Amino acid sequence: MRRRHQPRPLFWIALTVFILLAGMLGITLFGPASGSRRSVDVTIPPGSTTARIARILQRRGLINNALAFRALARLDGEPTIEAGVYRLAPSMSTARILHELRLGASVRVVRITIPEGFTIDQIGARAAEVPGVSAADWVFLASRRGSSFATTFGAPPNLEGYLFPDSYDFARGTTDREIIQTMLDNFGKKVLEPLADDLRASEKRGYSLGQVITMASLIEREAKVKSDQPLIAGVLYNRLSRKMPLQVDATVQYVVGHKERLLYSDLEVDSPYNTYKVTGLPPGPICNPGLGAIRAALHPATVPYLYYTANPDGTHVFTRTLEEHVLATQESRAEANGG
Repeated sequence: MRRRHQPRPLFWIALTVFILLAGMLGITLFGPASGSRRSVDVTIPPGSTTARIARILQRRGLINNALAFRALARLDGEPTIEAGVYRLAPSMSTARILHELRLGASVRVVRITIPEGFTIDQIGARAAEVPGVSAADWVFLASRRGSSFATTFGAPPNLEGYLFPDSYDFARGTTDREIIQTMLDNFGKKVLEPLADDLRASEKRGYSLGQVITMASLIEREAKVKSDQPLIAGVLYNRLSRKMPLQVDATVQYVVGHKERLLYSDLEVDSPYNTYKVTGLPPGPICNPGLGAIRAALHPATVPYLYYTANPDGTHVFTRTLEEHVLATQESRAEANGG
């Protein structure tokens, strides 16, 4: 009877080494690129092949090996990956990243752009583009519960003026509170930090942060041309110093709604925002101003003007006296009517 051949110890050692090396190679090729959970927004262009997507992911530090990603995609039947923006993390394995990409729209990041001068109501409509966010609930939270948010400046209940205009990317599932907090954080980063010295100097002159942002909101809505912003600021501060009503159409429109031309009856609306009837700044901002308008509110032009009139092209004529203002208004209307 023959004796059965028994594997030698060297065979078991070699097998163990092979298994360990294979495992290490698998982890290297298919494991997470790093332990970082920092999110990375990746744009997949339309018509991208698996090879191109693999190169994009490796370049962004999300996978260890582009060839390994392509091999795994082939095993998965070469899934169709939609174009768009995806939020991924280096801590995800290659298989997890491929799974997330296959889901397509369910993990797509929604980009919303808030133009300078938008009101809370207008921003709410944009915020509702994020799946699961209600415009009405968002507006209520932003206009009534502002003081419940974490800020360095002590946010008021109504956040009008402090929701910084910018482009924002939000993943599906982002809540209304998270959207508002992101915008407030951006206000701190883009306004409070770089303009800290200017804001302190303004406060010494008697204008608080709230008053500066309120003034900036008037400038934002009145100036159609950026170069006019410091000039309009100069006019408004001149009128304040003389205790003259500001007579800013945009403050009335904030109450009655936007109109191409206000009626005399609109100017009689009973509201603390009606700067035709109330002297001084309105009780709060009328929109969310951009950085240019805020800078103009902090650094108004030194001018002798007390009036300005809008031209048909959006620029303004600045005048010193009521008589000059009336004449400039007549000429502007004549030009608008083709006269």
